[in-house]
Amino acid sequence: MPYPGAPAGDFDTYLKTGPDLPYPGFARCFANGLPASRAAMLAATQRPIAFSAGSAPSGVPGWQTIPSCSLIGTADHVIPPAEQLFMSQRAHARITEINAVHLSLISHPGAVTRVIIAAAQAACIVAAWACTNFRHVTSVGGRWRVAVPARHSSHSPPVMRPGDGALTLSDIGI
Repeated sequence: MPYPGAPAGDFDTYLKTGPDLPYPGFARCFANGLPASRAAMLAATQRPIAFSAGSAPSGVPGWQTIPSCSLIGTADHVIPPAEQLFMSQRAHARITEINAVHLSLISHPGAVTRVIIAAAQAACIVAAWACTNFRHVTSVGGRWRVAVPARHSSHSPPVMRPGDGALTLSDIGI
């Protein structure tokens, strides 16, 4: 379906609500495990996505420079859990697996909240630890790295050598 202001050839896309083999339909694929009334409501109120969003270049993936967390729903019928695990491991993500469907934000909001809070706390702890101990914190390859000052004499300033004495989150108990 074309949308106002769409570039030539672009259009809105929607997920089919009913089955169309091999697609089992919205309720059995995206909302499996949710009550039928909730699945019907979600299917009816879905927002479209522009067709071009699936093919537009995105630039450097965030997981290459930003520490990542991943919540894998082992009952996901949209993205196979093995694929989610592969992508999470490639991103060096902190992985949490739960028996959840694709819409884990709806089916398991508590688990999603715990992962988000743990990620925020880890980032805050690293920043606070680094500031308190006058360390330099960077993210390299999706992992937090903390450069420790090299030993120095009392008449010379500390020298920061990235990679020399670098610590990871696990080194400081995170």
